[in-house]
Amino acid sequence: MARRQSLVSWIRKNIVVTDGRQQGRRIVLEKWQRLLLQRIDREKRVITAIRSASQIGKTTLCVPIALRAAIDGAGVLLASSTETNIRDMARRLDGVLEAAPDLAAHFPSARSGPGARASWKDRRTKGLGWLGFASAGSASQLAARTVQVAVADEVARFPRRVRSGEGSPMQLLRARLLDWGTDAKLIAISSPTLPTDTISTMFSDGDQNRLEYRCPSCGSRTPLRWGQVAGVEQGEQPGIACLSCGVLHSERTRRAMLPSAVWVAQKRDRVDERIASYTAGRLDSARASLDEIILEWRAARLDAERGNPAAMLGFRNTICGEPGDLGVADVDLLLENRERRFDLGAVEQVCAGVDVQDDRLVYQVLGFAAADTELWALDGGEVLGDPRDDAVWIALHGILQGTFGGLPVSCVCVDSGHLATQVRAQCSRRRWWVAVKGQGGEGVPIVRGIARSGAAPVGKNNSSAFWSGRVSSGKVHFGMNLDRRTMTELAAAQSLVAGSTGALTWEPIPGRQDHRWDSARYAIAARNFRRLTRATRPIRLVAV
Repeated sequence: MARRQSLVSWIRKNIVVTDGRQQGRRIVLEKWQRLLLQRIDREKRVITAIRSASQIGKTTLCVPIALRAAIDGAGVLLASSTETNIRDMARRLDGVLEAAPDLAAHFPSARSGPGARASWKDRRTKGLGWLGFASAGSASQLAARTVQVAVADEVARFPRRVRSGEGSPMQLLRARLLDWGTDAKLIAISSPTLPTDTISTMFSDGDQNRLEYRCPSCGSRTPLRWGQVAGVEQGEQPGIACLSCGVLHSERTRRAMLPSAVWVAQKRDRVDERIASYTAGRLDSARASLDEIILEWRAARLDAERGNPAAMLGFRNTICGEPGDLGVADVDLLLENRERRFDLGAVEQVCAGVDVQDDRLVYQVLGFAAADTELWALDGGEVLGDPRDDAVWIALHGILQGTFGGLPVSCVCVDSGHLATQVRAQCSRRRWWVAVKGQGGEGVPIVRGIARSGAAPVGKNNSSAFWSGRVSSGKVHFGMNLDRRTMTELAAAQSLVAGSTGALTWEPIPGRQDHRWDSARYAIAARNFRRLTRATRPIRLVAV
């Protein structure tokens, strides 16, 4: 009886690259990929979770693994986060079959040739195997049949629930495997987003394998992670240090170390004994250089300093292959950096935001430098009383009629998500007071005008990112009058999480008040209203 060919040998013999600069050539596997495929081939665990950086070849493995399993007679399901992604995977499959006639012979129903287009139909083999496709949002595609092998790509971007509300995509995939017991395999692959996303949770629940390399200086094993990189500023000599001896290795030495890679489990007492989990970053791959990675870091840092907090998160996700926290600032550090006296010479404009509660109005006054490079928390507080009472609004108006840093408040945005009728009525009586209402969703601008309801939509994600980015990068000046409770509310009251569709969204941290955070967002919206051109200024606003 002929010996079964290993998965690594089978891929080397049959698979070609379907896109990129190496398109049409036989696939070349890096050491970490070969070791991983060997483990998948012999792994008795039901679930393999692979968390890695982008563009190092993790998704390239999905199609070959699925093809080999189908040819061996298994029912295989390939799933991805969106229909677009799964169609791209089907296109890759067709490209592999077109370039390999021996493989295509196993799939007589597969469409091939220059005019072939990826279809959603199953690719059935001559034997008992078949290969199907599913979008993570569709319960019917995920749960239509029992499968022995499931390959799930970019699971961190899977929606939390399928469109029909029947549960999470990963729950449905696991349910399809139950009939096969320990002979089933679920391979989940993804770059991470946040510590609570699907792939990061699966990695934490498994044995947490990381790559380690032989140090040419001391002979001990060391990982290659971003925290070991030195010489990241312009003019410095970059290198990566061994954790054991501290010797700084050059890019040439790093590449020479890559063939010595071994997977080392970091956790013996895994939470879920079914899961074998792995993680890899771009420093583990020969596809990237140390210089390129440092340039990516510099660009992300610059972007973060300009007010985009997601920039450093993106670097951690796509370059380091690690999840990142976003939105929760270091309150202790912010308290240490409070200023006894503000230098307000650069303040160009002052705006205010108001959050409306049942028993009080919470306000925040911010000063803005040109191009919003710096912000000042000039004043803030609460006016106690029922907002249905005119006296509460008169008291707030009296506070905001003053000057701050020598400048008057040029625009006030007031939350109308609560007591909308009263808020709109109060704003209509005052110059440059605007009733606003938060609006979630990706890509919603901070402001764009007043809706027919009389309230202006304010993009929750963009205004939160604007505020958090400047707080996190030290671009907001806070005074000594702010205590810990107020600082926590201003700087760390919301965090970025994966929403029900898998998209990132800002949500309150349980147990923390976020009224000052919201009032700061509305002050930012006020700044943006004053920046609108005369042609697009919202109606019923009178310039002061």
